[in-house]
Amino acid sequence: MCINSTRNGGGTTVLSGTSMASPHVAGTAALCIAAGPCAGLSPAGVAAELRGHASAQPLSYGFAGDPNTPVAGRYYGYLVHAGGY
Repeated sequence: MCINSTRNGGGTTVLSGTSMASPHVAGTAALCIAAGPCAGLSPAGVAAELRGHASAQPLSYGFAGDPNTPVAGRYYGYLVHAGGY
């Protein structure tokens, strides 16, 4: 949700969706593997590690629609946190 991206023709825009989020999550997974906490884990193990680290952040970290700030009828999961890697 709400990922800053470059625009065709210049400038930036804010977009949402899996096409925008997946490169950020893949980069976070790579950082986790390189730093050690995810090294040797299965893909499911890496996903669990990333989810666990994201869910351990303070309640102020996140956005409307995450588990700490629910929006009726919508669920987006936790915001990935790459800061610890």
